[in-house]
Amino acid sequence: MIWIRKFGVFILAIILFIAILVTTYATSLVIALNQPSTIKGWLVKSGVYDHALVAVLNNNSEGGDNTSAISISDPEVQTAAQAAFNSKVLQNGFETFIDSNFNWLSGKSNKPDFRIDLTEPKQEFGNQVQSKVKSFLAGLPACTPQQTATLQGQLNVKLFSLPCRPANINPDSESARAKEQVMNADFLSDPVISASTFSSSGSQVYYVKFSKAPSIYREARFVPLVLIAITIALSVLVVIASTTREKGKKNVAIVMFIASFVLIVGKVVAELIRISQKIQWFNVEFSKDLNKPLNDLVNIAISSISTTDLVIAIILIITGILLIRSARKSGDIKPKARASKSKKKEVTVNDSPIYFEDEPTTPSPTPAPIAQPAPKPRPKKPRKPRLIQ
Repeated sequence: MIWIRKFGVFILAIILFIAILVTTYATSLVIALNQPSTIKGWLVKSGVYDHALVAVLNNNSEGGDNTSAISISDPEVQTAAQAAFNSKVLQNGFETFIDSNFNWLSGKSNKPDFRIDLTEPKQEFGNQVQSKVKSFLAGLPACTPQQTATLQGQLNVKLFSLPCRPANINPDSESARAKEQVMNADFLSDPVISASTFSSSGSQVYYVKFSKAPSIYREARFVPLVLIAITIALSVLVVIASTTREKGKKNVAIVMFIASFVLIVGKVVAELIRISQKIQWFNVEFSKDLNKPLNDLVNIAISSISTTDLVIAIILIITGILLIRSARKSGDIKPKARASKSKKKEVTVNDSPIYFEDEPTTPSPTPAPIAQPAPKPRPKKPRKPRLIQ
């Protein structure tokens, strides 16, 4: 029935292999998502902040007012928006959002209490648009009567598309009107962003709708510890179920080596995907410029998580080597017979004693003495008479 035992060890080894991989991936994910600084670093490296504003502007331009003198999609308007809402402004606002939500998930606050005030950047945006409109109109040549008649026959002509400046258009008044339109547009109608603004009319705010998220997030931190305990228990079972403890330790070490190889290969594949950029995780339809930074964000996150996997793989290799060394030492230990005490024999040579150790001998049993009859007493001889002289 030894084959049944070996089959059982094989099944336990497969379960241990799966447990090691699941524990590693869960640990790496929890470590990554438990630090706000990690996510902030991913966003900065991906370049999302440099393209997010253009995506928002393009999304708002689709539903914009066609009667407006300017359009959000105009390159000049987008340039003004990027100058006012630069990547540093967006980064500071979004990092405030991340920190506040992490405090809420961690139980440090009852709800996200972030407040991002973009009033000043929005005012700067309006000033930039006004300056660009005024400079553009002032630099246009005056329209001829034919050009004026052609423009009057067109509806909703945008300022930045004018080939010439009609006589009834004043650069100062038109630039002021353009600024007013930008400031009253749907784009950032409320420049102060808080947790309550992340909900549509009539619906619950997200921290009320997902009120169980903090408890789930805090409990998820202990998942790696539970998985580590299960992995250790499975390792002990493999050792116990093996024919000898030495073989059991070697079996556990082999499983660790195979799991480490899989984790190392996963790290290499993640780096190849990040470098080649062949896999497209996102396909944003309203802004193609946002596709690349979002895909880069996912690749950077996978690469960062797989780096933790690589560290765990090295720990597994070291643990496996220690188990094999321990198994070899246990196999080399054999019981040793006690040596009997040796006797020293003294020999005198030239009045100097020299000691020799006798070979240990095993004492032989002494036979019991045989009882013999006591000898009879001899009769005494009579003394000879002593002569007196």
